[in-house]
Amino acid sequence: MKGLECYSESGLDFVDALLLAYHLVESESVFTFDDKLNKYLRRATPRGECIRPYNDARISLDAV
Repeated sequence: MKGLECYSESGLDFVDALLLAYHLVESESVFTFDDKLNKYLRRATPRGECIRPYNDARISLDAV
C-alpha cells in the first residue's frame, strides 16, 4: 500500500516508488543509479512520508 501511496504522490516510476516504500517501511538501504530516486531516498522522512524532494508549491483551495 505504501508503494501505491508513493507512486500517487511522487513523480517516480512505479518500480522506483516501490523501492522508496521499501526503504521507508523496512528501513532498508536502496542502491540505485537513478538520480531522481536518490533525491527521494535522501529526503526520506522518519515518519515515512512520500514527499517530493523539490520545493513543490501546491495550491490550496482555501487560498482561492
